[in-house]
Amino acid sequence: MEEKRSKKKVVVISIIVGLILIAGIGLTIAYFSSRSTSNNKTITTGNLSITYQENSSETITLNNIIPIYDNDIESEANKIVFSVTNNGTIKGYMDITIEDIVMDNELSNLEFKWALYEGNTKVSNGNFRNVYDNKQLITNNVETDKNITKNIIHMDK
Repeated sequence: MEEKRSKKKVVVISIIVGLILIAGIGLTIAYFSSRSTSNNKTITTGNLSITYQENSSETITLNNIIPIYDNDIESEANKIVFSVTNNGTIKGYMDITIEDIVMDNELSNLEFKWALYEGNTKVSNGNFRNVYDNKQLITNNVETDKNITKNIIHMDK
């Protein structure tokens, strides 16, 4: 009985030694036959540089408001003139928000409106019905091309 156990141990040990030798030879061949090549990679990124300039340091204060017609906007509406310049090499995206809005609840309706112009072109318009947390989102995700100045006028009517 003892002899059979001895033979089994020898066979098991022989198999384990053989597997270790095969693995060692395989790893040695893999190590010496592997090749490493390196290609230099260049990553180039753009530059985003936005400049904001407001031509008026005053806030808009409206008292005794009366309705006006659309054709009277240029001459009678209150406005804030500002420009956004992208001095970078890639496009940028911006949100425009009116903040710190304090107004009577009666003006939170569909008839009290705002409009945003770029030059003479109306970019966006709306009303103050959905003022949230004293803020009103005017535009969302407006694209600013590289090396372009956008002169945008916000007018209340």
